[in-house]
Amino acid sequence: MVYSSLVTAPSNMKEAIDWMAAVKASGGAQSLAEAVAELFKVGSKGKYDLGIVEEVRHHVKLFLQKPGLKEHAASRQIIKKIIETSVKFIRTPHDDKRSRARLRYKMRLGKKPRKKGSKADEEDEKKYEVAPDKPPVYVISNNLTSVEIKKGVQDSVEKFDTLLKKIKKGQSYVSSYDTSAEWEKCCAPDPLICAQIFVGIAPLLYATSRVLRYVTTFTAGVYKIADESRKLGQFFGLVGYDVENDINARKTVDIFRFNVDFITENFAMRLNELAGFVKI
Repeated sequence: MVYSSLVTAPSNMKEAIDWMAAVKASGGAQSLAEAVAELFKVGSKGKYDLGIVEEVRHHVKLFLQKPGLKEHAASRQIIKKIIETSVKFIRTPHDDKRSRARLRYKMRLGKKPRKKGSKADEEDEKKYEVAPDKPPVYVISNNLTSVEIKKGVQDSVEKFDTLLKKIKKGQSYVSSYDTSAEWEKCCAPDPLICAQIFVGIAPLLYATSRVLRYVTTFTAGVYKIADESRKLGQFFGLVGYDVENDINARKTVDIFRFNVDFITENFAMRLNELAGFVKI
């Protein structure tokens, strides 16, 4: 699917990277960084409705629960954080399965499950339900300085834009955002909307970039990155790419390993911090 506006949030890794590239191409990287810094400032005080962040995170959670992604530690970490920090909680069958698995584990340890309707259940209800007449109040963490936030955002935009140039297949690549998706047209009227989208997709990029680095490491270097019979090619298909048309068929895994060198522990952790999680 191709979107014509940057206020349409990405829902997978390909779309998230395309969104970043569209922001950069339209000259909005610095403005985005400033908007995210402002969002952390007002959001950490609990005086700004961050419903867009929560909505984007919900779709991130659904994406990371896909078979092939949910098995990785980084995905499980983000799924857990999203569930814990939701204000207007949207339950899915996957969440119910996780709850039943935890219950079975406790029973094996000899712990008694709590009774339905207990005080703990009531506390959970208060934690996850919002009255229809009250908008959700969503608080994001503010552990970074304004300078660190701006640098982290601009660095993320730059690195993922470069990654896209390294993996895409020439003229056949189709971006998820067309040329009308420009910062000035879409985001400038209310920059905090696009800032919320960035904060919402940061955990997606944190998890998938770590999985990408892992899969690249454990795929034999002689194979092509677009080989769908191998783990790396399968990963690209899983995160939203049309491998045949989108991914450079000539590049080998050996060469590609240099292209993902930027996904260091420090880079990943800064993305995690820019996701703005705070446990409620």
